Amino acid sequence: MITRTLYLVNLFIVRDIKVGNVYKGSRIETEYGDSIFDANTMYLQPKIVYVGAKADYVTLYYKIYTEGYSSVSRGNSYKITAREHTLTLNGWGNEKPGYWEAGNYTISIWYCDKKIAEDTFIIHKSEISEIK
Repeated sequence: MITRTLYLVNLFIVRDIKVGNVYKGSRIETEYGDSIFDANTMYLQPKIVYVGAKADYVTLYYKIYTEGYSSVSRGNSYKITAREHTLTLNGWGNEKPGYWEAGNYTISIWYCDKKIAEDTFIIHKSEISEIK
């Protein structure tokens, strides 16, 4: 079950967050929003859908956390534009498969030291048939 908390900021509203699993260089291993299995995990890469009030550059960062573990990405500058758009943020992890453990995770998107969006996702325990 996905729970979602969205927050309003002056420049844009985040309407959705999906997490994908990608190789170094952002080639997709697991599509955004699909089931991610621990043995295949490398870089978790969020993709957000937002509605922008105007074109501007913003610095966003995100936190990924689960019980007993948290990780914070470094902030990166992104160009946002007016109206609804999709923006893919930089991935966080390692190029060696199996970097992330199975479990329930929360991802939160931050702008100007304020949480602007939050969602949950699951990394599933791999069975032999799911390992690529």
